[in-house]
Amino acid sequence: MEQEFAKLEALRTDLINAMAQIGASDLGAAEKAKQIEIANLEIDKIEILQMDLAATEINNAARAVVAAKIKASQDVLSKILKGLQAEVTAIRDDVQKIIRDITPDPVDLAPNANPTPALINPVADDPVLLRRTDGTRAIYGHLVRQVQLALRNGGFETQGIDMIFGDDTADALLAWRASTGKSALEAILTRADWAELTNGKEPDLFDISAQATAAFEGHGFGKIVGDFDGAVMTWGYHGYTLKFGHLQAVLNLIEGEGPDTLNAVFGDDRASKLRDMLAMGSISDQIDWARTTVLDANNAIKDDWHGQFADLGEQAVTRTAQLAHSRKTFWEGMAVPQAAAMGLKEPLSLGMLFDAAIQQGGASKVTVKTVQDARAADPAITEMSLRAVLAQALRDQLSNTDWADDVFARRKTFISGRGKVHGANYDLGYWGFFASHDENEGRIITPRIPTITNMPAATPDQQSFVDFFAAEIAPHAPNFSAAELLYRGGSNGAGDCAGLNTDPPEELWQNAIALTKLLQAIRQEFGAPVRISSCYRSPAYNTCIGGATGSQHKQFTAADITIADGNTALSWHKRILAMQNAGVFVGGLGKYKTFVHVDVRGTNANW
Repeated sequence: MEQEFAKLEALRTDLINAMAQIGASDLGAAEKAKQIEIANLEIDKIEILQMDLAATEINNAARAVVAAKIKASQDVLSKILKGLQAEVTAIRDDVQKIIRDITPDPVDLAPNANPTPALINPVADDPVLLRRTDGTRAIYGHLVRQVQLALRNGGFETQGIDMIFGDDTADALLAWRASTGKSALEAILTRADWAELTNGKEPDLFDISAQATAAFEGHGFGKIVGDFDGAVMTWGYHGYTLKFGHLQAVLNLIEGEGPDTLNAVFGDDRASKLRDMLAMGSISDQIDWARTTVLDANNAIKDDWHGQFADLGEQAVTRTAQLAHSRKTFWEGMAVPQAAAMGLKEPLSLGMLFDAAIQQGGASKVTVKTVQDARAADPAITEMSLRAVLAQALRDQLSNTDWADDVFARRKTFISGRGKVHGANYDLGYWGFFASHDENEGRIITPRIPTITNMPAATPDQQSFVDFFAAEIAPHAPNFSAAELLYRGGSNGAGDCAGLNTDPPEELWQNAIALTKLLQAIRQEFGAPVRISSCYRSPAYNTCIGGATGSQHKQFTAADITIADGNTALSWHKRILAMQNAGVFVGGLGKYKTFVHVDVRGTNANW
């Protein structure tokens, strides 16, 4: 076994080095990202094999399997290193990180009065899907598939229906937006756009959660794997297992729509065998059937069954059945009532609990009580902090600690909306998850970023600032409005910090003159709208959302901004840094995942 470990570790090191070579090469950004993703997939497979070797005594048959997988990864590495400029074909991921750990003491659940919690104050211009930034995992899942089909049917080519929101889909979406007179600077699909493009039902929070977990699971609707994790057979969008009855439940839903599907995919004889299995009275009998009929001597799926289950996943009735089972069993049956028991309401909280329901059977009684106790001990605790408590408690309830780090990585991603799972960086803001917090110092994507065209009019008690703005600021900042500077932030409208922000006090108004001069200079530099996501913060509001104690936002001298030029925060930061170096302004400049912070504190500071 030590020899296999050594080979795997050496190959893993070579792949990491190859990724560094790709990053330093002259390849274009898209090609670099593509080849790095391929290398990351191979590293994932190697790490899985290492864990498998650590958990089981290796025999001669298993050694042959490991040797074959090592050879496959070596072939991929060879292709990557052979010139770096050659196109590398997508590698079929034969091993998945599927963890099944059913909680030993499930919490008693109250009747489910609200099976599909709404997004927080959803409005028509909330994004459903956004093109992810470079370096983060592209959105994947059934919603992307619906968009791709709608674009293709409208004459906008996505180069396939692969459920990945990549460059081709983004280009098609931009073309559609342009054809309908919408802004084509960002590859974005809002809630209002959804109905116009797809003519379908607007996605809800279950759909958004289902996509993220499906990406973590990595199966698609058709992939099936054998018994390497104790689940006997695992198949489909959310890894439906035979051992726990979920695979059978989905097959029964498909069969309930009529016998034609199973007969057409498996043939009459094999479809009859599947029905016999479904009619068996116990899970143990079904497991015995699977081991003798579907699994080979190495507990892998036999090739013919493997191909037929893949074909079954391509059927529309199968996709409907899988989503219906996930919604009823894991969403309505576990995630939603468990969130209610813990007093959790934000989308990321529901997303974490759904992912835990799929992967580990949901939250245990101890986990629920741990979160309840944390809230009781600190009534002012934010929901994001409670998610951190929940993530740790879900990790602690695992019976198989070998998988704890993998499980915890998935849970942590839902704390702030950002994290790394199976080697890929996720930013769930692009997947439709929006918390009620401002995008404060890089914490969470802001739900909505108002612009001049959709800002509410100033109220009568704000008129004095409007007059000040017109007299003192507008002459220097013709592309901005008083209402933009008065925007109180997303967290002020909903959630734990609702109502805590105020308008800036009159003694700070003068500070806004220098700030808006800087914003206007940035507007002129980029030739594109500058959107303010956070400006003035009252001390109470700044504390609630976790802002720095000495935050410039409290002095009305800072703004968190995005720029509608279709580029990334890295690009914005570089150009604004050049402005700072040229002496255009003296102040602070910070780069975060999706925005930049600028301020006019009077001394240069960069982070």
